[in-house]
Amino acid sequence: MIPTTSKIAQEHPDWLTTTRNEETVINYNPTKPRWILNSLFNFAQEITGANQGWLNPFHPEVQEFIRAIQEYEATLYLASFIWKLALSPIRHSKKAKSDVRRT
Repeated sequence: MIPTTSKIAQEHPDWLTTTRNEETVINYNPTKPRWILNSLFNFAQEITGANQGWLNPFHPEVQEFIRAIQEYEATLYLASFIWKLALSPIRHSKKAKSDVRRT
């Protein structure tokens, strides 16, 4: 799901799931009370998931986009793991190793 006001949704409206009537499927669209500021209401909608469009999982470009995000996150995770491994000191002592062997 992505906000219908996001840059991706604006640049690629064909990526969003639509109904048979070509209406974009959104999570829900609450009405704004008069006393709430527009910016606060828009922020609340982003946090709660209102006005979230569903990416069409059958669209080839959406599949490539999601795959690219997954590859990017995997690369970050691997780099973070290697960085942490390289910087972490060895914390095992001989006493700790001998305790493990006895059990």
